[in-house]
Amino acid sequence: MSETLHKRKPPYLMLVILFIGAFVSFLNNSLLNVALPSIMKDLDIK
Repeated sequence: MSETLHKRKPPYLMLVILFIGAFVSFLNNSLLNVALPSIMKDLDIK
């Protein structure tokens, strides 16, 4: 019988991915809040 050894990935890798996702989400929300008034003005939405 042969046993396969699974190498564990470093736990900080998942944290880095989560922090990047949270940062992109925050950035998207901030940029949309700044751009939304001019978009509404261009589309004649009150």
